[in-house]
Amino acid sequence: VPDLTEFTPFDWAGYEVTETKWLYEPYLPVGGRVLAFGPAGSLKSLWALWVAARLSQDGRNVAYFSLEMTATDLTSRLKRLQPDPGHFKVYSRLQLSNPQHAMLLVNGLKGTDLVVIDSFSAAYQSQGYDQNEAIAVLDNDVLQPLTEQGTTVLILDNTGQPMLTDKGPVKPTWARGASAKADKMEVSIHFDRPTSDNNYKTTMTVKKMRL
Repeated sequence: VPDLTEFTPFDWAGYEVTETKWLYEPYLPVGGRVLAFGPAGSLKSLWALWVAARLSQDGRNVAYFSLEMTATDLTSRLKRLQPDPGHFKVYSRLQLSNPQHAMLLVNGLKGTDLVVIDSFSAAYQSQGYDQNEAIAVLDNDVLQPLTEQGTTVLILDNTGQPMLTDKGPVKPTWARGASAKADKMEVSIHFDRPTSDNNYKTTMTVKKMRL
């Protein structure tokens, strides 16, 4: 018989399961980590801005890091969405591989309900990190400290290029570096426009819901 005296069994019978609280149901749990991904032009940024604007209008504090859109495109969208300026802050610089940026992000956003990083790839652009290293830094230095203080973090990212098969090109349905990245998330959402000629319609598929 093995000696297990050094181990303490988990008391699952006595553990009180807490009900999930939502910042925006059923996609953004309070204090959760969410990955929204899809090909370029799948409207994930527009959706994230729309959600962020709505939450700010409801009095929620939002920090949006827009690292890919031009100032003109971003301003045009925000003027239509009309977020509450008192609760919505937008930033255009973020290098998550820079320890100082990560520290400022965590310490400066206490009391923030939602942080949006658009996008993961842009936040690590030209930093010399491979995917696994970047994801580890993101989780240890940013995601865990933010979510532990009750902040929901929404990360946007792109899928890779279509794969060539015997039946023609097939669009990938996972984000780049997906296995390592998705492991750190409570929710993963895939965006895909069903037809390229409709610029206002996209399909959202929840790939993962770990709650």
